[in-house]
Amino acid sequence: MNRHSIVTRIFFPFALTTLMFAIVLLGVVPDRQAKILAANTENELFSIAKTIALSVNIALKEENLEALAEFNSFLKNDAHISVAGIFVDQGGSVELLAAFPSEVESALIAGVDPIKFLVARAPFKTKDLSGYIEVGFSREQFASRLQAINLTLYIAFIAILILQITVYRIVQLGVIKPILASIKSADALGAGHLETIISRPSGKGEIAQLLGALIQLQNNLRDRKAANEELTRSLEHKVLERTEELSRALQALESAQKTTNAVIDSSFDAIVLLDKQGHIQEWNSRAIEMFGLSRNEAINASMARLLLTEQHAKRFYLKGVFEAASLSDELIELTGHSKTKGKIDLQAFITALKIDHTEQWAVFLRDITINKSIADAIDNQRIVGSSVLDGLPISVSLESRIQDHVLQNKAYRTLEGQGFSEVDANRDTERRESAWKEGTSGPWDLVLSNDEETRTFIGAMRIIEPDIPAQERYLLRYLVDVTELKEQENELRESLASKDSFVSAITHELRTPLHSIVACLDLISAMQGPNDIDARQYVSVAKSSSEALLSLINELLDFQKTVERNLHLASDPFPFFPLFQQSSDMCHILFEGTEIAFKAEFKGNEQLMLVGDARRITQVVTNIVGNARKFTKQGEVSMTVDCQPHSSGDFVLLFKITDSGIGMDENTLARLGESFFQGTTGFSREFGGTGLGLSIVKQILFAMNSELVVESTLGVGSSLSFELRLPEACSAEFEKTEAIDPIILLPPSLSPPQLVDRRRPLMKVLYVEDADTNRLVMKAMMAKFAVELTMAESAMEGLKLARENRFDLIITDIQMPFHTGIELRQWLADDDDIHAPNIIAFTANAETTKIKEYINIGFNDVITKPLTLAKFSSFLKPYLDAL
Repeated sequence: MNRHSIVTRIFFPFALTTLMFAIVLLGVVPDRQAKILAANTENELFSIAKTIALSVNIALKEENLEALAEFNSFLKNDAHISVAGIFVDQGGSVELLAAFPSEVESALIAGVDPIKFLVARAPFKTKDLSGYIEVGFSREQFASRLQAINLTLYIAFIAILILQITVYRIVQLGVIKPILASIKSADALGAGHLETIISRPSGKGEIAQLLGALIQLQNNLRDRKAANEELTRSLEHKVLERTEELSRALQALESAQKTTNAVIDSSFDAIVLLDKQGHIQEWNSRAIEMFGLSRNEAINASMARLLLTEQHAKRFYLKGVFEAASLSDELIELTGHSKTKGKIDLQAFITALKIDHTEQWAVFLRDITINKSIADAIDNQRIVGSSVLDGLPISVSLESRIQDHVLQNKAYRTLEGQGFSEVDANRDTERRESAWKEGTSGPWDLVLSNDEETRTFIGAMRIIEPDIPAQERYLLRYLVDVTELKEQENELRESLASKDSFVSAITHELRTPLHSIVACLDLISAMQGPNDIDARQYVSVAKSSSEALLSLINELLDFQKTVERNLHLASDPFPFFPLFQQSSDMCHILFEGTEIAFKAEFKGNEQLMLVGDARRITQVVTNIVGNARKFTKQGEVSMTVDCQPHSSGDFVLLFKITDSGIGMDENTLARLGESFFQGTTGFSREFGGTGLGLSIVKQILFAMNSELVVESTLGVGSSLSFELRLPEACSAEFEKTEAIDPIILLPPSLSPPQLVDRRRPLMKVLYVEDADTNRLVMKAMMAKFAVELTMAESAMEGLKLARENRFDLIITDIQMPFHTGIELRQWLADDDDIHAPNIIAFTANAETTKIKEYINIGFNDVITKPLTLAKFSSFLKPYLDAL
């Protein structure tokens, strides 16, 4: 709705006036009357309540109870009271004494409801009794009385509303409608509808004058239209004559244009006409085909930026301004862009034109993409062929009868550049002539040398016959450098020979202790009567042979770990000086009963605690000292350990073992520590051993970021040294280490077996093993300790015994028929009724990874076979001590 229209200006005042009357008569006044009526009613109720209270007070003082009955008739006659009640205090509570009307007595026990009634209260008090009067007027009666009062206001509002509507209707018919009709007529005249009918005015008011002015305007417009139509007819005649003249001239121009376009379109080249800003003004059919752009797409576009790559487009814009003069009147090559073909190569000729005194440029463009692709392909093939030859690991040359070298690859050129040549030049000439004659020659071995080195090659030649008749033939010659392969072949042969010697030696080493064991057992079994001395000697020999065999097997396992890079180092705190003393004591035993003196010296802090793998350090030291003992017949073997702090906070340990043995020559030193190397065959037979000791030492030191330094003189002796860098243990780790039984630092063969102590309670042990011999051995070993042993032959029998008895320790073999020890552990863990605080795995697999696997499965500990009394004593001690 237009807020400026006359309808809006008249309607809104009427509507606003009506709204104000509605707010006053229907809202403000009724609300005000409701408040006044409510206040008056409440005042009346309070006055009535006070009157009744006064009457009750007088009646109670005079003890005239009949007067109380009279207030019912008083209340019936008062139209302002709907209910009333007399309430008295009874020791902290209020009770209803009387009610009006009597039928509402039960509803007034809790007092007059203020939700349903307008309520007033007045107290009364006598010497003997006190309370209050409550009177109420029904809110429904109050609403009816208020509605009756407001009815007059509603009737007045309706009358005013009818009057407003009547006045507005009169104004609408007498003023608004004629004005709207005049506006409509004026709009029609403005739109050119001069035949619009305009009502004749009646009266002499302003509206009648307005309609008269419109009629006069209509007549004036009709006269002006007639004059314009006559002028238009005259102009049309003149324009028609001039148009015919222009049409004839245009036809002649179009004919000339068609001829020019036909010549341009028939051109083999794309022709582009540019203005001096470089914008395309003309565009022939060949250009449309070449660039894939229609005439509409190309006209007025920048030729350089539309058709050319950015790099070549810059050639037309010197200092940001289009400039073609420097490129004109000569053939140039450009790289363009086609909408359909993508990148294209162009040959361009640019020349200047002057048309109607306007400078323009004609550009002739020829697509040379195919020609250039062919040339590039030929160049690429030549480059690829040369690159392939240069990338070959062999030396290749192509020769002809006329020209010695047509083509050589990089490897061949390198050989010639380094001055390599065959010693027998005549032999090379013979091979060439044979190849030219027979078509092929080789393969054959040849040796090339220069001033610095000699290398071995395998060579061959063949003739290349071209497909084109009478074309020149070529000789292809190639050489393969096999110098390193020959060296590796020799090394492999030496390695195989060393391995054969190693297998022979290891077979001898294994059979020797086995022979002692078998022979001693045979002697014991063949004894006719008891001879404890001989039996102990035989058993001692068998035991020492078994330990030697076990040491040999452990050495082979350690070597296998180093080969597979499966060597794991511990990182535990340990006291270093006790470790040194222990290693020294172990080494002293090696020299007992010999003519060799052994000395050990320690320099440093004897209270030092370090973190590392104590067992591997001991293994390295004992292996090196044992090796020195083996190759020293007389004289001295010494070991010194120097422990000094490092700037980083760690400690550097320098170990040095020196002997006065047979020493080593340069060849032995060069191969010292190689796998399967044992020196000469005579060495192996004279001194024994596998020859793997130093190889294992070198691998362990490599894992510890160290290396073995060897100095030796044949016939004088050897000196072996290495450095270890270890961190110092913290105080918490020190306390933890102090709690460890020092027996763990001793080798198993030196640990004293624990005998039966009858004073302590027996530990109940269940041993599950399928092999009869192993159960027999375990029974004999358990007899040495305070143990009550129960044995089972299978996992199922072990489970049954565990359910029937309470065991302190359960030891189970891993590999058993039907069910494994792993399954038995799971059964024991799943059964809540079984008492199995410690379940131990007993296995012959001593691999670190396997031991960790068993611990991760849930075993409390792992012991490995073979088992000695000393090793078993160390294992059982914590469990016996815990009883």
